Amino acid sequence: MLPNTFVIGAAKAGTSFLKRKLNQHPDVYSGNDIAFFTNDQMYRRGLEYYATLFPRYEGQQVFIAGGWRCSALRQHPEAASRIADCLPDAKIIYAVREPVKRIESLWIELRTNGSNEVVSDFNRAVHESSILIDSTRYYEQLSRYREHFPADRIRIVFFEDMIAAPAPTLADVLRFLGLDPGFEFQGLDRPENVSSGKLIDGRVLSLARRLPLVGAIRSRLPNSWRGLVRRHMKRPIEERPRWDDETLAFVKAKLGDDVRELLADQHKPAGYWQQWNS
Repeated sequence: MLPNTFVIGAAKAGTSFLKRKLNQHPDVYSGNDIAFFTNDQMYRRGLEYYATLFPRYEGQQVFIAGGWRCSALRQHPEAASRIADCLPDAKIIYAVREPVKRIESLWIELRTNGSNEVVSDFNRAVHESSILIDSTRYYEQLSRYREHFPADRIRIVFFEDMIAAPAPTLADVLRFLGLDPGFEFQGLDRPENVSSGKLIDGRVLSLARRLPLVGAIRSRLPNSWRGLVRRHMKRPIEERPRWDDETLAFVKAKLGDDVRELLADQHKPAGYWQQWNS
């Protein structure tokens, strides 16, 4: 059995909260994010292999998978067509968030994951790391997915709606999935995946990641050893995003039209994301 619902992202737009809450429903199974559709090596292994990556699926009506880089189509232009080819009847969920906050949070996430896609200077990273802006081009991604899936099988979920009104927002998602929207979710007041308290690589681990085979060795370490590495070779992230005026203007110039098109398409007021109301 293959997934029949796919959460394409965006990372740091409430996807962890959304998937974990949906997983409370007895008719929903939500698996981990897997880079199958954006990783050529994995994709070549085929759908039989993909199905083996969800060993806990037990026949629930709604089978959710995900992969946030599937909404970074400038970096992974093949993702939308691959999902459509492999899961042609799937429903698509796309979570979006106010772009400035989302860029800040994604920068922190990539830093804590030891990614070499971003540098430690936040403003420099915004200018140089295309993933930060390109994966925040929400309307552009939506338009690409509409080339492969009918509009009634794509649902946009706003992070701000999930925070302000989680129960009705989740009920609407259940309705989209063909499930009873009256299900009562637990723990709606608890945030998911917040950036406070996250750790980044210390100097030794940062250098080690550049060595060949380190990734393969890490994947074979027992969890207890990984915990030891985390405790002794990582440190709390001290750098916090601080925008300079030029960088903020740069982002608004890059994303302004996309923001306006998305909000209009989703029947949101122009000032829904306040600092973009200009």
